Parts: sequence; structure tokens; C-alpha cells
Amino acid sequence: CDAACKLVRSFAGGVPFAGIIKHLNPGGAALGASLEEALHKAKRCDPRSHFGGIIVCNQSINRQVAEAIREDFAEIILAPDFEEDAFSVLSRSKNLRLMQIDLDAAVNPLVLRSIEGGILIQDRDRRISTVAEAELVTGRKISAAEQNDLQFAWVLVSHLKSNAVAIVREGLLIGAGAGQMSRIDAVEL
Repeated sequence: CDAACKLVRSFAGGVPFAGIIKHLNPGGAALGASLEEALHKAKRCDPRSHFGGIIVCNQSINRQVAEAIREDFAEIILAPDFEEDAFSVLSRSKNLRLMQIDLDAAVNPLVLRSIEGGILIQDRDRRISTVAEAELVTGRKISAAEQNDLQFAWVLVSHLKSNAVAIVREGLLIGAGAGQMSRIDAVEL
């Protein structure tokens, strides 16, 4: 849930976003014209592995989104709000946990991690740089659509673990390489 909270905060107040977290990583992530479209696209990112994941959305869950969630098995749904009819649809799923998150709430500036024999306390990495701040090193000018996809990938890769690679097309995560010893292996995966 912590990974899901961090991911959805990166898309607070913007275009409809849905993500599916598996093993602390976004295995599915998509933007859409509606939250329902974003959820369907997020499921397509990894059609075999999204079952049993944590679904996270940056907008209120309505009945249509709730029905799309119930098409598959999910463990936890995390969203800013659940409309009453959506809550009634989702409450029919046994053992499904619903978590409401305030996307505007202040976040603790410190991160605490337990380590053998102690605790590590460090400042939270609170800012993700933007593509606009980066230096374009290719001679080819990128289109606005490519820049949007690159920014989406830029944010997603910050939520993937260790030597991560995120490949995005048209607001859809089409490839995620995480936790690999080599970034080359991550790209190949």
C-alpha cells in the first residue's frame, strides 16, 4: 500500500490514472480519457500478472470502474473516494480491502527503514525531476506526444525498484524492467 500511495501521489490532480502494484512495483499503469479507460489500459500492460494486485486510482471510483475492477481478482483498491454505488458493487467481493487516501494531505518528510540491529532514518525523496529539465542529446526533435510519454515513463521509473526501465507508448506502460542486476537485462525483459 505504501508503494501504491507513493505512485498515485505522482498523478494527483491530473489526467485520469490507474495503476496496478505487484511486489512493490507498478506492473500496470496508464492514463486515459476516463478512469475506466485508464483501468482497462492498466490491465492490458500485463494481462497475466495483474491478478491479485493493488489497484490504485487518482480519482473517485464510480460504479463503472468498480464493475471493471470486479472483472478480475484484486487484493486492495486505493483511491481518493468511493461513490456509494461503487462501494456497494465492491463490497460484494470477499476479502477485498478498500483504502481511501487524501492526495492533498501532507506527507511525512522522513523515511524510516528497519535494518538488522537498527533503524535507518533519511529524508524522503519528494521531487521527481521533469523531462523539460533534462538535456535532449539526440539531434531529432521529439513530438509533444513523445514528450508526454517520456514524462509519464520518467515518473513511473521513479517508482520501479533498482536498475529500472519503463517503456511507455500512448499513455500506457508497455514494458517495465525492475530489480535487475543490469539495465541492459531490464530493457531486454
